[in-house]
Amino acid sequence: MTLVVWSVRKLKEVTMIQSGISKYNVYDEGEIYFYLLLIQMKTKIYDSEEVRERILNYHEKTNSDIFRLTTQCVELFSQYFFPIPKNRNGFIFIYLFCANLYCRIFRHVTVDIDGYILSEDQVEHKELIIKINHFLDSLYDLTKDPIFLEKEYLIGKYYMLVSAFENPIHYEKQINILLASDLPLLIRNQLKRDLYNYFDRKYNIYLCEHIDECGHVEIILTNLPSTYPNQRVCAIDYPLSEYNFKIIEQNIAQVWND
Repeated sequence: MTLVVWSVRKLKEVTMIQSGISKYNVYDEGEIYFYLLLIQMKTKIYDSEEVRERILNYHEKTNSDIFRLTTQCVELFSQYFFPIPKNRNGFIFIYLFCANLYCRIFRHVTVDIDGYILSEDQVEHKELIIKINHFLDSLYDLTKDPIFLEKEYLIGKYYMLVSAFENPIHYEKQINILLASDLPLLIRNQLKRDLYNYFDRKYNIYLCEHIDECGHVEIILTNLPSTYPNQRVCAIDYPLSEYNFKIIEQNIAQVWND
């Protein structure tokens, strides 16, 4: 049974719609039913418990392809990324259900139903993008369903989903930074907090004060730059200026791109 037929037979409001068709002289019933199908792609509609249960219970009962594929998505997602909290399982299922249904109906359309798109070029967390690519490849290998080839659309959807629950920098390579300074302990601690706060959503940095903490050190931040010749050094003082942050970020970006 197709989703369109389901939309006609299962919604209680069908009689109201038919009445509206007659009242307002709408002769193309297929257009009305298409709008009913579109409603199922909007996550907001599932805020209504009655509507949510009516839609999902039917798909589960009939073992529809979208329900089955979404179940497989959720199972593999928790293996690839993070265990899904029980209290958020419903939200994630609905989010992916809507995305999968959209891909089934609108092939090769890269914007979502609200006209929004998040492309790979708009994000800086490249390792997470690579992981999402591998995840979609695994879903396609598992299901052989072409909706998982709609990567230009799905990558942005999965990126936003992962980012809603985890800091995306956790998927990026760690950049070890040595804070070598004779500044007082409390000042050094404040420097660390300032640096983590500034770069927290962009780079996966690890700050240490002893080389044996970091292992391989890639950048040295110090107020004694002459002590570390022939190394990637950023001269700093407290408090850090915007110029300091800019220079540090340039060095981090160079390491990240190497």
